[in-house]
Amino acid sequence: MLTNYNSTTVNKKHESIEKYLERLEHEATNELQELVQLDPSYYSTDHLLDLRRQWLGEMQLFQQMQKMNIIIGACSPVWFVVGMLFATLKMQILTVIAFCLFSVFLFTFLIATFLVKKKFKSRGYLEYVGELLNDELQLRGIRVQRFDYKRNG
Repeated sequence: MLTNYNSTTVNKKHESIEKYLERLEHEATNELQELVQLDPSYYSTDHLLDLRRQWLGEMQLFQQMQKMNIIIGACSPVWFVVGMLFATLKMQILTVIAFCLFSVFLFTFLIATFLVKKKFKSRGYLEYVGELLNDELQLRGIRVQRFDYKRNG
């Protein structure tokens, strides 16, 4: 009975260590957030350049996701108006389909908005991270091109 208790205790400890290590690994994967929490001067120049490349990728992904989300959000009221039009024309099946599509597009828009907010926080936050990187690299004498929001995205 004692060995069974010890093996259960060891498994629980091992499991909690595994969860702790997974949490640390997950937190460490977001190096851009670490950059904000720490001082950029602690990073090597090569690492800062790598982080800037990662940041540029995240900015482009953010803009693509925002653009797609705006399109989805704009389609939602269109389906509502189409549904109203079908309702006035007494086309019940098309009315139901249009209102279902309205619901799907609205739900998708809300979920996508939540996911973008969760992953990227906000555009302002991403811009702040980019400014931290650019400022530190310029302090080190490395000239970097500013992110062009109209061209990239």
